[in-house]
Amino acid sequence: MMNLKLYTLPGNSLDLPHLAVPQLVGYLKKYYSNVQQKDFNLDVIDYMLRKEYLEKVFIDLKNDTRIDKDQLIAYEDIVVNHLDWAKNYINNELVYDRKEYILASKVIQIALKVISFKYNYYWDFKQIRPKFFADTIESNINISKSNVNNIFKDIFENEIVDIIDNEIDIVTVSITYEWQFIHALYFARMLKEKSEKVKIIIGGSFISHFSFELRKLINEKCIDAVVLYQGEEVIKFLIEYWTEKDKSKLDTIKIEYEIDDRFIVYSNSHEAMREIPDFSELDLKKYLSNKTILPILSSSNCSYGKCCFCSHFHSYGNAKNHFNLARIMETMKIYKSEYEVDVIYFVDECIDFDHIISISEMMINNRFDILWMVETRADVKYNDKSAINILLESGCCFISFGLETTSDRVLNDMNKGFASKDAIECINSFKDSKILVATTLMIGFPTETIEESSNTLNSIFSELEIDYFGVSIYALLKHSIMDFNREKYFEEVESTDELILSYRFKVLDKAYDRNEFKKLLDKFKIKTSIKRHFLLIDNIIGRTHLTLFKDEQASFKKSRCYS
Repeated sequence: MMNLKLYTLPGNSLDLPHLAVPQLVGYLKKYYSNVQQKDFNLDVIDYMLRKEYLEKVFIDLKNDTRIDKDQLIAYEDIVVNHLDWAKNYINNELVYDRKEYILASKVIQIALKVISFKYNYYWDFKQIRPKFFADTIESNINISKSNVNNIFKDIFENEIVDIIDNEIDIVTVSITYEWQFIHALYFARMLKEKSEKVKIIIGGSFISHFSFELRKLINEKCIDAVVLYQGEEVIKFLIEYWTEKDKSKLDTIKIEYEIDDRFIVYSNSHEAMREIPDFSELDLKKYLSNKTILPILSSSNCSYGKCCFCSHFHSYGNAKNHFNLARIMETMKIYKSEYEVDVIYFVDECIDFDHIISISEMMINNRFDILWMVETRADVKYNDKSAINILLESGCCFISFGLETTSDRVLNDMNKGFASKDAIECINSFKDSKILVATTLMIGFPTETIEESSNTLNSIFSELEIDYFGVSIYALLKHSIMDFNREKYFEEVESTDELILSYRFKVLDKAYDRNEFKKLLDKFKIKTSIKRHFLLIDNIIGRTHLTLFKDEQASFKKSRCYS
């Protein structure tokens, strides 16, 4: 019987575990008893976010001519004297003060920044991106052959010793974001150098966009299999094949590419997504949060799936369905009884109103007392106060809506499926509900004018009753509906490098200038005096002790024109 170990790479959240690997572990444990998992982000917290580790980093940086010495001295004073306090404060569920919490978050942010100086990276709570980011398969392969910029070298070396000592036969690595790709290669190459017999599988939502390009990686021989889309069932069949050397074990999955017993494979099955995730090997109390937060899926893919700018559906193989309510309830009960969870986070791409209400009513009927968070679509059904009361009674503490723009013309071009007035009314219906409300906005859509984007930004403090918001600038995403219909929107699309999920473009409207939208957003940030804080997720979930912007809206409303 083969020994398996599954890995979450660094670069995911430091405040809660990512769902992909625990979901796969829960599925594989139905068939195998010797399945282990590790979240490298906990090693970052345990090993790298230590005063002793940072003191060595500061010594190494003292002779680095790229860094301002006065700034380095200031950072050293902050980190060495306050890092332990910051970690303890963030993890202390008995004490909470918003200003102190922001300060503690900043101390950790500075610690990450200092480490990134040494290895030539950008690092914050959301991502860890090399400044030398390589955007082709070949360049990443070449970089991975040297450990000069391998920021996680020590962590990987320690883990490889454990893999060999425990005779692990198969390793899987989940790649969620583009900046994790180089770390997967570092880890795989280091492992293969120590033990060629260990089989290495990579998969994840990011990988699923690059099936053809990844043939080069398979040819490089440091990876034994690339699994696209939802890969749990595929991995099971690969294990059976490598165990029994029976090629018929692969008959039920699709082999996109094969060379010398190495594969690019996929299946459209979503069987494993319905299994109960297994977090049993993860020390949940070590994540940087004063609440234990666990992610859960109640459906596959986005319930709407028609927004022309989005590409989320691609990772799911286009399948859409709701999961069984009884299984969702069973999963949440296990989260509470076995992991003592405080907050459940529904991480579906987007749950529709009816499914949310069904889940809420089920929680009420089962007298299941828990806080929970969700991302959904604006829907006029939320205007009914009885619906909001159901959410509140069931424990909903945070809800996020993807509004994108307040222009009906642009909403129609985006194929959002609702009118601005209805969406704003939906969002504002939560005003006095004690449920924190967020919205995400997008400016710079190819058919949008500067004036329309300016009106959208104005709406944040003039029309919307929200606690939290995010603003992004439009990007043409690979495998989005707009990518498949370029002639409708674009005069020219530049061929992207292999590992970039967005394209450079020129729109049909000659007056469009993406840089003008960037300037507009910068001006908006300055005029409203908004400073971006890299806050951990607990800074969203408190019902009473945090409303990030609500108590500042009065002053912001005095400055309503950002154009």
